[in-house]
Amino acid sequence: ARARAVEGGKGRDARDAEASGGEGEATREEETASTTTVSRSGSVPEFDEVRAMYHDAMNTLSTLDGDQGYDVATRAFGRIANLAKERGDKNLECEAALIVAEIEINSLRRMYAVYERDAVHDGIDASQFERITQTTLKLAYDNGDKISEARAHLAVGDYYSMAVNDHVAALEHYGLAREFARDEGILPVETEACRRMRWTQSIRGDVDGAVALSREVLRLTREYVAMLNDEKESSKRDATVPLMLREHWYLGGYENQEVYALKEHGCTLRGETRLLSRPIVLEKYQDEAVRTFEEAIATLDSHWKRSESSFETDAEGAAIKLSLLAHLGDILDNDLERTPENHASAVEYRRMYNELKPGSFGSNVTCALCEEPLGGLSIDDARIQMTYAWDACESSHHFHSACLEAAFDETAHAGCPGCKAEIQSTATSN
Repeated sequence: ARARAVEGGKGRDARDAEASGGEGEATREEETASTTTVSRSGSVPEFDEVRAMYHDAMNTLSTLDGDQGYDVATRAFGRIANLAKERGDKNLECEAALIVAEIEINSLRRMYAVYERDAVHDGIDASQFERITQTTLKLAYDNGDKISEARAHLAVGDYYSMAVNDHVAALEHYGLAREFARDEGILPVETEACRRMRWTQSIRGDVDGAVALSREVLRLTREYVAMLNDEKESSKRDATVPLMLREHWYLGGYENQEVYALKEHGCTLRGETRLLSRPIVLEKYQDEAVRTFEEAIATLDSHWKRSESSFETDAEGAAIKLSLLAHLGDILDNDLERTPENHASAVEYRRMYNELKPGSFGSNVTCALCEEPLGGLSIDDARIQMTYAWDACESSHHFHSACLEAAFDETAHAGCPGCKAEIQSTATSN
């Protein structure tokens, strides 16, 4: 896979040059000129100045989030890659190009977490995606840098997974990334390689394979968190060096990585495959899923206590806690043996959910499918279920279990039936 990708990158460069001719060369020269940044003195930046620009860009990147967008950082690192290339700094050129690729990939992953796969896939420029990822892999390979090559293989794996739906090729590249990262002792990259392998196995419907990888993600995350805690206590960590690998860029998600990994593991045990799709529920994993979600809640509460934050002050953590409570109610009502004790436990978790977010359940809330009272807060109420998803749909729709099962039996398409019902209702009204 490594050799094919590198040779493929060389072939594409040659084909692009041949196809574009003089006009393409002129365009590339214009692009290079437009990305050249001058120093304060008005001259082209020297080697040390380009390195300083990289550190400034890394500091800027650390302050951005998905709501603000990453266009500023993408442009900055694109300029740095061009300047580094002009000065023959191959390591910095590779690093800057990698960050551009990683920003683009993480943007796509955030879209996959919100929208259905087909909607995201239709918006991907596959040729541009291929060019970016193969270029970074060739740079890393030529430099002989195994850490950069591991990160580049993650990027190429994402190309195969998200752009061309070739999961076998994606797993090859993720596996190489994991191998190189493990050899170099880079825990964040090894963790992310396992995470993406797990995600791919879930999409393929291999629940056993996904669960095994998910356990590895959780183990590596705990090892990484312990390492950071040791460094913090001994004051050995150099906070002045904003290296990508020293931060949680790869581990993503929530600031407490263990909470995030526990939630991921619980969802994997539930058999979730892709956004808003019916899970593949294996009975043997459901008790462990309950324990995992409960541990995630306890870990989150401990994190809030240590950091002097709370449900009211930590919006991201609050969303995670609501999701954990909803998952627990779901499993106990639908995926375990349907006993009065399990139903009572499910009701108790929904009461906790409703205390944190009033108006989510109760006789005054309607099921979006049958328009009858949803209930969910009394042991006399019918079983409740949320849309199959990582965080349910954006509207946090919940349904009577019987209504949701009937809706999924009627259609093979993924999606939240509550959201679709609202769209249809609005269309009819209009």
